[in-house]
Amino acid sequence: MSLLVDTGSAHIAVPGPSCNEDVCRSFSNHTLHSDQSSTFTNLTEEATLGYFKGFFAGHWGQDTVTVGNLTVPENKFRECCPLD
Repeated sequence: MSLLVDTGSAHIAVPGPSCNEDVCRSFSNHTLHSDQSSTFTNLTEEATLGYFKGFFAGHWGQDTVTVGNLTVPENKFRECCPLD
């Protein structure tokens, strides 16, 4: 999975497989498939995130995230989809 880092946010936001918006379809090979992770935990807590050009909604999740040689266990992030 590829990750586009938003340095203006304290948490990672990733598109989930149920997102049907254009922006999500453009990342179709790069969506979160939590069912394929043995370390994913759905935190069920809703997550709404405001950006300059709109809002994203979803829920919080937790998983082991590895970027290069850095591995962060139990990293909290948003699985989300843009709102109109």
